Amino acid sequence: MIISKYSEDFVGSRYTGLYGIKSSSAEEEFIKNMNTNQRSFDVVSFNKSSYPETELVAYGNKNADLFITYNLSAITTADEDTLKTTLDQLNKNEITFEDAVINYSTKSTTDENGLLLRNLGYQLKSTLTSDADFATVTGLKAGEISGVIKTYSGYAIFRGESAPVAPDFTNESVLDAVSLYMSAYESGLIEDYFLTLAEDFASDAVSVGFNEAAASYGITPVTTSSFPINYGESAILGYIPSEFAGVQNNESFFKTAFTLTEGQISAPIVVGNNIVVIKLNEEVTANPVDDFSYMYYSSAFDQASLYYSTVNSDKVENRVTDAYFEQLSANASQNS
Repeated sequence: MIISKYSEDFVGSRYTGLYGIKSSSAEEEFIKNMNTNQRSFDVVSFNKSSYPETELVAYGNKNADLFITYNLSAITTADEDTLKTTLDQLNKNEITFEDAVINYSTKSTTDENGLLLRNLGYQLKSTLTSDADFATVTGLKAGEISGVIKTYSGYAIFRGESAPVAPDFTNESVLDAVSLYMSAYESGLIEDYFLTLAEDFASDAVSVGFNEAAASYGITPVTTSSFPINYGESAILGYIPSEFAGVQNNESFFKTAFTLTEGQISAPIVVGNNIVVIKLNEEVTANPVDDFSYMYYSSAFDQASLYYSTVNSDKVENRVTDAYFEQLSANASQNS
């Protein structure tokens, strides 16, 4: 309670507005009125997760080597010398590959039986440290074993199990693999596709109307609730609608959205996993921030600033726990 009282004396009470740091009436009025100019928008959204199957197939056919399935087993260890000894035993038929998997393998990239788990072309290539090793491993015939191969997680001996399998891009699991790869390594291509689609939509919307263009694209526009410019999404101002989740620090978004004139349609905007095109629906004058909310949040912000600038400072040594137990021990001694 002493700490709480000191904090309120220093930065002010959240509930009474007494004491603490003060601000000018002009500043207070300015902040309160930041909530008054609000806009709602009609939104058409293109989700990057809906990348068409035809595009996945086209990319897969163009990059088929990435999705070849290599049927391999491996003995994996962190220590090269241990694996060299194991290789010597294998070559002398002193141990079977299966026993080596059981007794020596860390199974870092395999199942319990030693079968390689990440066995698509691009996955295997990302496991090995050189193109030469990739060529060696992918060229193994059934039953043939490699030498000791360096990997990014240690070392491995590989064995061919059966011939590689070419990708079938009519197979759903293969297309899932292409989608996963593109999301991780070719996200720019996916985004460019939807930016182009959104640009075409915006152009059509200017020609035939926003709702009419949306209907021709099979999309239902959404109208957002009204909200103010709330850069950083401060709790004291109106919240940003869920349709624009993630734009709170996007200065370009706010400049675009709050300079649109009536009937004007925006260029495509990247909003998280979506590409959106927006049109001003309505501009309204909302109530300013009320006195209690202003008092509560401004004091809270001051207290948070005080905390992070002092308690979180690298110049502060936190000995609260030590002091507590020292005092506890001193009290116990006095009472004994």
